[in-house]
Amino acid sequence: MQHQKEFIPISVVDAASDESLPLGHKGQALFMNNTATGYHWGCYGTSMAIYETIIRSGYSIATVDVDTTHEGLGYPPTSASDQSIVEFAEQLQVVNSTVFRAIRDSDLLVVNGEGTLHRFHRAPRTLLSVLRLAKMMGKRVHLINHACFPSGGQEPASQDVEQFYAECLRDLDRIVVRDEWSAKTYERMGIKHSIGFDCLPLYIRMYAKPVQMPSSILIGGASHWTPDIAMNVGRMLSTILGPTSVPVVFLAGGFKREPREDAVHYEILKKVIPNIQLARPTSFSDWIGWIRSAELMITGRFHHFVAAATLSTPIVTMPGNTAKTNALAAMLGAPPPLAPTSANAPDALSERISKPFRTSPAQVQAILEDALVNFDF
Repeated sequence: MQHQKEFIPISVVDAASDESLPLGHKGQALFMNNTATGYHWGCYGTSMAIYETIIRSGYSIATVDVDTTHEGLGYPPTSASDQSIVEFAEQLQVVNSTVFRAIRDSDLLVVNGEGTLHRFHRAPRTLLSVLRLAKMMGKRVHLINHACFPSGGQEPASQDVEQFYAECLRDLDRIVVRDEWSAKTYERMGIKHSIGFDCLPLYIRMYAKPVQMPSSILIGGASHWTPDIAMNVGRMLSTILGPTSVPVVFLAGGFKREPREDAVHYEILKKVIPNIQLARPTSFSDWIGWIRSAELMITGRFHHFVAAATLSTPIVTMPGNTAKTNALAAMLGAPPPLAPTSANAPDALSERISKPFRTSPAQVQAILEDALVNFDF
């Protein structure tokens, strides 16, 4: 058995720091792939849960944001050989010496994997190369809060891609996936790991003060929706929902900037759902308030699903850009996400809306306990 299933009482959250010791007494942590400022409010909450816990665990902290990780560390290799990683390190010292020094000076590298490790384009290769480089430099490395789909789905990728992933991952000090499908990737590679959950529920539980918002049917988009898919979703919803006394609201927004596609999707949906309203929350608490107050949420966003599950909001899901949402549904015992382009989508969506999925109190408790598995600094 390659993975470990761990349960930590929620009371551990309150004991995560020792006020008798100075902040930073454990050394310097580098938090990489910080998504707090890079996308929607769900990514903010997820990364802030990690950020706060690192500090409460006794470390001073430096961070590298997700945009820098994906695009600001030079061009990554396609081989994980020692020589390739050495050349990557030499390049990194030139293109981003600040990040190189931050890795060199860290006592602990905490990497928020989220959805970066899928397929074999620039972003996953960069993050994987950083992981291998850090271990070659003798650093303690924790890869947490992530999905891992080298092919983009459950099936194995090509041999060279699988080998690259395995070479970069096998020597890490701690690996925590957020779903059981990703665990199978590590089982296939023979790499020790633990199964946790996304960190967003912890930020909701520990820090958020949800604001009571109007009751609504809350709609969310998806990063990969084309205009045609958004229009198709809008037409189906217009037919299924019809005239309703409950406002239909599109949920957008983010900490420093919202996803670029949100405005596009809203304008398309408005063409076929004329009365749809736009919610653009300016705080995490407002964002959570909209989800908590909704009578129903219909979305293609992974973190909308996580938040709804944490708050027991009735939800109907559609697929994300990888298998991550399908994996979460399987983990929670929810129906698999409904593909909006499938032949039976209108009838299936109508049925899902009439009987949406909703988490039980026991499931919410398990979610919180599993999320804590990420933190063993």
